[in-house]
Parts: sequence; structure tokens; C-alpha cells
Amino acid sequence: MPVNFDKEIKELERIIERIPGEVLDALQDRVYGNSYFVPLEGYHSFLKLIGYTCNEAYVFLISGNDTTGENGEILLSINRILCDYKIKVPHVPDSKDLVLIHRPQFTALPEKDKPALLTTSFSLTTIPPAERFLVDRGGNVFSGSALDIKIKVMSWNLDGSKASQVPFSWVCTIEAAWNLPPSG
Repeated sequence: MPVNFDKEIKELERIIERIPGEVLDALQDRVYGNSYFVPLEGYHSFLKLIGYTCNEAYVFLISGNDTTGENGEILLSINRILCDYKIKVPHVPDSKDLVLIHRPQFTALPEKDKPALLTTSFSLTTIPPAERFLVDRGGNVFSGSALDIKIKVMSWNLDGSKASQVPFSWVCTIEAAWNLPPSG
């Protein structure tokens, strides 16, 4: 049976209403970043034993501005940034949501007057079922995994200590595919 949190939500809303506007604005700036994405009709080039093979691919170009926390870290969930993106795929009439299928290309640059370094680590978790049939932009069906992708960005001072509250801009490209609906 679902739990109803209406009472707790109303109390939280009353508490938030009493916080001065400038404090809320400062909190908003620290907690939330801005992200943008655009779907591209791209190509995936595979290096094979003899030359390259290219397939049409759905590619997302994603960028944003964020700030690391007091601990010098922030976790970016790439899946959430895509805002449940959906498009009509002509050759897959009952296709499901687009899923991310490869490790992204990711670059982050600090935007700070004082020198700082940024490092990243990736968490690529397979979304069940582990193997599924996917469809690329060219209509090719292949077996693969859908990934939940999180990127931890860490900020450092030049002496190797953690740097807190480092604003940075970033850009990410990643390939996606459509789930092939189960037959039957």
C-alpha cells in the first residue's frame, strides 16, 4: 500500500515559505546546475581488423554548468539530464524509450580565477534485463545493454587537496538506441 506524504509535504512547503528569498536563491545556485542536450543523427565508427565499419547512430550532445560541493565532488546523472526524451522511430512502431548504450566521451573545465584541476570517474550500471535487442538509427537490430550512467566530477587544488565550490562547464557525447519491443 503506498505511503501518503501529503502532510509532510505541506509542512515542508510552510517551512520553505519562511526562508528569505535571497537565501533560497543562493541555495538554488549551489544545488542546481544547468544542462542542455540536443539529439544528433550521427555515425558510430567501429575499428575492425581490416578497416572501419560505420553504422548510423543516435547521438546526444549534452553540456552543462555545475559547481562541485563543499567536499569537492558532484555526481551527474546523465540519464536524468535527458528529460525522458522520446521521438517517433519510423521502422520501430512500438519502440520504447531511448536508452544509453556506451561509455560517454566527457570533458570538464574549471571556471575559477584560482587554478584548479578536475578529475572524473564513471559509474556504468546495466539496467535489467542485462541483454536486450536494440535498434540503431539505421534500423539495424543488435544485442546489447542499456546503461545508467553517472559521472563523478572531483575538484582539486594544485597541492593535491580537495577544492570546494569549483564552478565548471562540461560537455558529453553519448550513443543511444531504442529497445526493440518484445514479440508475442
